[in-house]
Amino acid sequence: MFESDDMAEGEGQVDQDLRPGSDTAKRMHAIPKCGSLEGVTQISGSLLGVDLATLVPFDVIAVRTVNSDYRIFLLDPETGRALLEGGGRIPEPVEVRVVGSSFGGSILRTGWIGVGLRMEAWGTAGTYIRTSPVQSLCVAH
Repeated sequence: MFESDDMAEGEGQVDQDLRPGSDTAKRMHAIPKCGSLEGVTQISGSLLGVDLATLVPFDVIAVRTVNSDYRIFLLDPETGRALLEGGGRIPEPVEVRVVGSSFGGSILRTGWIGVGLRMEAWGTAGTYIRTSPVQSLCVAH
């Protein structure tokens, strides 16, 4: 069996027909140790974004997505609590918790809004907001 120091016990075991040199092995792909969006964004320095924890209360983040413009009035950078408006669906500010960014699936980088990713937030009324991909960000202090 094949094991790597980067993998937890039991992970990375390979069946006999998947060993290097077999036809099946040619279809295998390397998966980074960090299977999270944090790991992906750490690996790729080309992803631009803003870490909410580096901001202060009352900072305003202007977010332009593929389809809309949003404005985030940050109330608590640590929790992501903010007032959000824009996007056509939110004409007046509503209280939300900015959760983070994703590629649109289940992997989420929390507390971070990234260019090229979809911003995600929970509204106080239990509504979930996922934007189209972010094209640009601007933070006003």
